[in-house]
Amino acid sequence: MMALRVSVRVRRFTSWRWLVLLFSSHSRRVLLVTREYTQDGAGRYLDSICQMLQRHGYEIHVVQYMSQRGQISRFWDKEFYVKRPSSGSDAIASEPPDSYVGAGLQEFVGSLTRRMQFDMVLANYVFLSGALAGVPPAIPRLIITYDVFTDHKQRLARSRGESAAPGVPLNARQEAMGLSRADLVIAITDDDRRYFVEQLKQSRVMTLPFIPAFRPLPLRSTARKNAVINVGFIGSSNRPNVDAVMAFINACDEHVGFSLLVGGKVCDSLRSMVLPGCVQLLGRQLSVKEFYKQCHLIINPDMFHSGQKVKTVEALAYGMPLICTATAASGLPAISRYHQAESAEACVQLVKGVAGEPNCLHALRQESICLYRRLHEQYHERIAGDLIGTVDAIRALKSNQNRFN
Repeated sequence: MMALRVSVRVRRFTSWRWLVLLFSSHSRRVLLVTREYTQDGAGRYLDSICQMLQRHGYEIHVVQYMSQRGQISRFWDKEFYVKRPSSGSDAIASEPPDSYVGAGLQEFVGSLTRRMQFDMVLANYVFLSGALAGVPPAIPRLIITYDVFTDHKQRLARSRGESAAPGVPLNARQEAMGLSRADLVIAITDDDRRYFVEQLKQSRVMTLPFIPAFRPLPLRSTARKNAVINVGFIGSSNRPNVDAVMAFINACDEHVGFSLLVGGKVCDSLRSMVLPGCVQLLGRQLSVKEFYKQCHLIINPDMFHSGQKVKTVEALAYGMPLICTATAASGLPAISRYHQAESAEACVQLVKGVAGEPNCLHALRQESICLYRRLHEQYHERIAGDLIGTVDAIRALKSNQNRFN
């Protein structure tokens, strides 16, 4: 058996965390098993879950499983780093989702959950569901899904008109098998929840969308009619982001009436391309907020269906005027035509209309604020209570079952 490499980092609690823990009825712990932490949409969604649990008195303990040590989130209280063999030589199975999980990780998580008291264990993505196998039966086990991964690789290839695409192939049987290890499956949209229940026959699934705090920025105004406005797009380097921004750029002509500011790792994939003069690549950003401050309007012309689009919701939470496709508004109660464009080309036409009438920015900002409020009213007030209440009910049920066994 391979030697297991484990190291630990501990964060100091902030003052408000000490107060939460001091007045909690008892100390509660969550164990999160995750891959590399990145400050992209997936990372910010994970942060929102950790922060929500912290505010309800939970300590967040994390097992990070990767080939070399990476960055950690400010919402983690304690981190265990377990080195993943680069060859995947200790995988617990040869087919996904278990081809990613090593026996060393499974054993470490099992040992840790037997030595320490945890109120729940979360696997971040179905690809880490194998780590739940060693968790004691009395502890509720959850999987954060982010998306439906059945045929995800094939769907991505079809959306690009290609025969193959990067990623781990996963079929319905494999995804169902991975999700069945959880007592509760977390879906990011109601559409995903329905798929897991109806198609993959998962019995306990709840929707937990990304809803960041509402922090509207002042509207960046234009001094005169027909002034050039700054249109912003920010995203990671994943293929749908590259495809989306390039489809938007290709639909622009020489006299678009606006500048397109592109931020984030997506710029790394665009630097070798010949781009029109209206496009400025700003590179990786330390702060989404600071990027937004440079923009009059945000776009998301994404056409690949995959869970909830975090960048769309973030723009709404900052009160930014937003133009996006219906795909990019997936999972949101969107009714405005500015949030229901049929394509990247349609997004360009909508942006041109706004660029010619800067006063439209005020109305568009109000559309964003209204959409955010509808999402917030639909979910936010009950999310934490529903999640914690469901986990507590699962724990009580498990306790009763153990008592009679």
